[in-house]
Amino acid sequence: MGGQIGCPVSPKYGRPLNQLLPTITRLRQSALAPAGRFPVNEDFEPAEWFDLMPISHGASRMYRIIRSLTNVSENGSKVTPHLTMDRMCWLMSSFSAKAVGEQTIRDYRNELVRHGMVRILRGEIRTESPRYEVFDLPPVGRESWSSAHHVNDAYVPHWRTQRPSPSDAAPIAGFEDSLTDSPGIVYIVQSDLHNALKIGITSNRGRLEDHTRLGWEESFYLRTQTRLRASLIERRVLRQLRTVMDIPPCLTEKQMPQGGWSETASMDCISEGDLIRLTMHTANLLAGDVSA
Repeated sequence: MGGQIGCPVSPKYGRPLNQLLPTITRLRQSALAPAGRFPVNEDFEPAEWFDLMPISHGASRMYRIIRSLTNVSENGSKVTPHLTMDRMCWLMSSFSAKAVGEQTIRDYRNELVRHGMVRILRGEIRTESPRYEVFDLPPVGRESWSSAHHVNDAYVPHWRTQRPSPSDAAPIAGFEDSLTDSPGIVYIVQSDLHNALKIGITSNRGRLEDHTRLGWEESFYLRTQTRLRASLIERRVLRQLRTVMDIPPCLTEKQMPQGGWSETASMDCISEGDLIRLTMHTANLLAGDVSA
């Protein structure tokens, strides 16, 4: 169990963590759908707004399941294959010993349609099973919480008697403006002092300057067309580091007064080059909207 000194061995794989990235990359590439098969987006991870939508647990599970079955059409929309009612019942019953009934499926589906998260696409032939268009963002104009920070900013001590709405949280802009209209940046900085790397996102270079003033050096800088795309790239990279490669944060809040300690990783466990390659690979998997 060789490897760089100070880099722990993964309990999942029994190998030094800094040796796992090439294997993980090969496995992910080999998992792509074979020619002729309908691709499955198993890596789908919804943005923060999703967990703040007022929908039931069952509707939430249905959204995640059918979203993972979507394919991106020529016009950019995300659409599932044709799904019969019986197949929908099976998909929703696969994790439970009890079969989910058709009326329950209709209730969950109607809930998603009502909140603008799914649209039912009926076939031209009456007997043809429907397909579903799935949306990654709420409809334009719908008042929605954009993140936990947005909810936190709206807090008032009397919220039980006078409940705040998303528009009460200044200076948050409209949801569409804050996530889909403004560009984003994914960056990586490194510190020789702490022997650490950090991935982060921002909408301007001010955040990078916060780090460089404290001795961190810029290693990588990637522009995206939207902040949502930047956020998804960062979250997926962190998920790979934490849950697949078992690499924990290597710094504490006290060691990073400018914030961002939870997005760090020791250079004993992953090199600067490997983190950059993982980030680019993740951006490529998200298919588009990325420019160096």
